[in-house]
Amino acid sequence: MTLADFHPIRFSQNILPTESSLLAQLTNHSKPIAKPTREAQIPPSYLIRKSVADSHIAWLNRLTDLANNFRGPIGAFGSSISTAWLSACLKHNKELYVDEDPNRRAQIFQGRPISHPSEVSDPLPIIIPMPLYLAKPIRDRLQNLLPTLVLSIS
Repeated sequence: MTLADFHPIRFSQNILPTESSLLAQLTNHSKPIAKPTREAQIPPSYLIRKSVADSHIAWLNRLTDLANNFRGPIGAFGSSISTAWLSACLKHNKELYVDEDPNRRAQIFQGRPISHPSEVSDPLPIIIPMPLYLAKPIRDRLQNLLPTLVLSIS
């Protein structure tokens, strides 16, 4: 990482059992990540600026705060890395995971079974750990089955 001029901000092997999580910041923003060649030019859009990373971290912190402000058990929508990350940050009981994918139904995720939305009968708040542009269509599609879906704060 240091050879590529990145500085680690946060590293964890405790969020997911089979993954390492790393957040790094480019140390010298004026230095190219790789020496551009005629064959492979690095577009400026690939260079993530500190403000973008900061806004993503702030969103993750708001999502965690939102979920931890609920009293009692909650559910989480999905069985992706964002759901695993949120689960690792929760201070209270995760009662269930809900996923639309019928192939995920009844599988174990983070120690709990995954339920299909049609199988959820408990009116627990179910957090959707996704940005609003992804979470709103899910909520709109499933609000009759899952009226307690909770969107993240943008």
